[in-house]
Amino acid sequence: MFILSISGAISLLPVSIIIDSLNFFPKNFKELGLVFIYGAIMQCVAWGLIAYCVPLLSLSLTGLLLLSEPVAALLIDAFLLDKFITKFQWPGAAITMFAIYLGSIKNKKQRLKGRKNG
Repeated sequence: MFILSISGAISLLPVSIIIDSLNFFPKNFKELGLVFIYGAIMQCVAWGLIAYCVPLLSLSLTGLLLLSEPVAALLIDAFLLDKFITKFQWPGAAITMFAIYLGSIKNKKQRLKGRKNG
């Protein structure tokens, strides 16, 4: 996967620079912060933690937890990057988190029921 990712990035780099060279590189510290937060933290660290935790959790719980990634991005946008969040995005984030909660409770009940029967 690493070789495939590096190959894709290298092959797309010249095309990206040619298509939009004026907006390709960060111009100020806020844009550099965006690159760092989204690139380093949200992609490298978060996906590293996900890859580490997948074997430790059930598949259904892992899938539910992966749904929280857009909510985390929304919170970072709102509180760290001062981006405007619309009135529809907050309820969407709340509904997503509530659905994750309901799904995790259902999984816990099914596991407990399976232990009692087994």
